Amino acid sequence: ELAWVPVAIIANQGVGLPSGNISAEQTQYLFVTGRMPSGENLAAATRDSGSGTRNASMNTLGIDPSWARGDNFGAKFDTESDAVATTKTGQNHRISNCGGSGIMENAVQYSRLAVGYTGLCSASRANTDAISGKYEICSVKNVGGSVYVRPTLDNILNNSDVNSGWRIGGNETFATVGSTDISAAYQMSNPYAAAYINNITASIADFISSPGLNANYNMPGEYLANQYFLVAAIDTIPSPTAPTSFIANAKLNQSLQDWVAASAHELTTTPVPAFGSVKPSGIVPVRVDIAGSGTYSDGRTSTYIDNGGNVIAAGTTLSERNKVAGDFNYTGSEKHKRNMNDIAKMVEAVKNPRTFEQNVNHGGYYGTQVGDYVVPEVIGDFDGDGNFVAADVRYFADGLAIDSVSGKLNRSEGFARVDQADKATGGTGNYFGTTLATGRVYEPNSGWSKADIAGADANVTPGANPVANGVVNAKDIDWMYKVLRGGVKTAALGQTLPINPNVRSNVLDWNNLDDAALMDLSCDMNGDLLVDAEDIDVVVIDILGTNYGDVNLDGTINAADRDIITANISTSYGKSWAQGDINGDGYVTADDLEMYRMTLLTVFSENWLASCSSPSWCDGMDYNHSGTVNFADFATLAQNW
Repeated sequence: ELAWVPVAIIANQGVGLPSGNISAEQTQYLFVTGRMPSGENLAAATRDSGSGTRNASMNTLGIDPSWARGDNFGAKFDTESDAVATTKTGQNHRISNCGGSGIMENAVQYSRLAVGYTGLCSASRANTDAISGKYEICSVKNVGGSVYVRPTLDNILNNSDVNSGWRIGGNETFATVGSTDISAAYQMSNPYAAAYINNITASIADFISSPGLNANYNMPGEYLANQYFLVAAIDTIPSPTAPTSFIANAKLNQSLQDWVAASAHELTTTPVPAFGSVKPSGIVPVRVDIAGSGTYSDGRTSTYIDNGGNVIAAGTTLSERNKVAGDFNYTGSEKHKRNMNDIAKMVEAVKNPRTFEQNVNHGGYYGTQVGDYVVPEVIGDFDGDGNFVAADVRYFADGLAIDSVSGKLNRSEGFARVDQADKATGGTGNYFGTTLATGRVYEPNSGWSKADIAGADANVTPGANPVANGVVNAKDIDWMYKVLRGGVKTAALGQTLPINPNVRSNVLDWNNLDDAALMDLSCDMNGDLLVDAEDIDVVVIDILGTNYGDVNLDGTINAADRDIITANISTSYGKSWAQGDINGDGYVTADDLEMYRMTLLTVFSENWLASCSSPSWCDGMDYNHSGTVNFADFATLAQNW
């Protein structure tokens, strides 16, 4: 045991955290799911699973470190490469599974929606970076607390009060194979390594016993006491069995604590700056240089351009207009906020980014820009690829469309507002150009693109960037069913689920973190922060305009669908809607055939004696196109049974 290492929660200024405050409960959601409790899809920057910083911070925030995967996009990367994985904005931008603290810090600095964590003290760590304005250090409300706490020297040493102590951190330790004690029966094989460790531990012991002794100056113990914190200087430490509960430190040495409190510790000479006091809007990200292979959406190859026509280099201090990512509705009380009220202006901006607020100097602080001009590719690049394009609009609708009254995500309304804004600016009301597998015509202004969530191959990472392939089809239904039946977890573990004809009775509630950990909130089609059968009904019935049993999605339930179901009945797991799995359990069984028949009968009875016309012909039940569903249609119904 070498030292106590406090860890800071850090955030890019573009996140727009109110006063820099974040609660332990919010971090639990963010680092487990990639989203906030509200459903907001921030960029959860994470270290790799072997990181001590990850383990220390997550344990004291109340998260099992193995679950603290955040967006969990891509494998661990130890070095940055523009062509493979980099924290710079560009095609290979990454923020997950960072292989070092320096990489994590860059990820937060460059991603305008990023929240992460890193060591508080010593060179190139949070305090140094915050003092230079690279990112912000957040104030945190501890588990069980009611007050947001900002890290200081005093509240790290005197941390017994949950409402005033800085408790995020962990012990820095050495683990050895064999004992460092030369008299032990099983010793370390390398005596020089053992001597190295013994020198450090002996120096720590000497410093604790006599912290003011000149002989201890500039020794390992003194260095650790000044750059970090010796464990004996801390009032309370995490309980070994419940790390969010802090217990009295049996090793506390009051003389040592007093010495540290009066010393020239880093946090005494350079205390943590107040939130937003250095560079309130942050700095321009570094973009991968793509000279020779094209340009970004602003026509540049690396630098940015503001809408005053000025070239903006990486590292430029941003003006007030660019403070909050996604803040397109920069008027009145909406300034410095991000919610669904920004959507109309965002669509206007993405269609004509160079004319949006062209030459408008808003008159706020300039930073090191020429004026307070908007930089669309800075406030509108949500996925970190360096561009401001339709994919960013999708990201906003899917994960940033926060209701300004409830404070909760409503992606259904978000997608509808995108379509409405598209129509209002001369578009078709189908901004993403989405088509429906049944051949049904997309309803303008409807937001039906919300159901395009699985992409071409259903390779979805919940909490990360939304995926789409431009068509709502069976793969989207399959993904929703997989989420609903708990298939995301079992697939990761290489397991299969049993036959369960009652999958549709499952309900996943975002307000329950255990549910949220296994959800993809992109499956919420009606804005209630639940994933349940109602959401699948929205896709199958309301959007695709068909019903359960139409496995070939031709818009009609008939014998062709029945034949597909019967041909695929088996006990093998992993079946899809297109193969006849209409109850969503991953199997095609007699239960699916029964559901097909019950749906067929229900739709027929609902349309009995109704007046019918093209193209729906009463949901396909007016088989002879006579204009009425009647006894003449019974024969065909029987054939389809």
